[in-house]
Amino acid sequence: MSTYTVGSVIDVCRKRILDESSIDFDDPEMLNLFNLTGRKMVMLNPKVHTRIRTLKMQPGNKQILSATPPVGLELIDVIRNMGTDGLTPGRAIRQTDRSFITRYVPAFSTDPVNADASIWDWWPLPEYPEQFYVHPKSDGTGYIELEQAETPPDIVYDAPGAWRSLAIPTSDYYLDGYINGILFQAYDDDTDIPGNTPRSQLYYQRFIMALGLQQEGGQPQ
Repeated sequence: MSTYTVGSVIDVCRKRILDESSIDFDDPEMLNLFNLTGRKMVMLNPKVHTRIRTLKMQPGNKQILSATPPVGLELIDVIRNMGTDGLTPGRAIRQTDRSFITRYVPAFSTDPVNADASIWDWWPLPEYPEQFYVHPKSDGTGYIELEQAETPPDIVYDAPGAWRSLAIPTSDYYLDGYINGILFQAYDDDTDIPGNTPRSQLYYQRFIMALGLQQEGGQPQ
């Protein structure tokens, strides 16, 4: 859990945009920018917010992350089997790739399921980050433990201000991502003010760098 609070992040942003009296952006507006920044960070770099979850497999080789909350946006890793009750740790699951499987196990789709419903291998579908394949196929009774990217939970505004003391939903490593993400959006909202467009672009560049990425072009996306 982070050692920084939502309120402290917004206070830093207010000082930088010279809005400590909440004239340009009130608290609900700033909190909305905070939540939007969390979503943008995960869209650009899924590893910003990942969680370990247990997933009940569907029958067959093809699997998909849960579409019910917490929704998995992208698969990061498949870790181990978890039995048919979702509570019994089993053997580790190896990551492979489609070319290896099709070359050395071409009949993977017709191979029988394991008697204990476990699987041995998994491989991703880069074009569909929420989907993946397993071998041998599942009979639909087994569970696996995996790591998935998720949208950070929204921080909900409340008039008494309890939201201010909540920890940011990522590690401290992404603190600068939150600050620069809020600032680039704040300046982008007021581009009619001279100087705000280059300020927005500057903070967007810093936002991208804070995520460990390289910018593709000079305009906020």
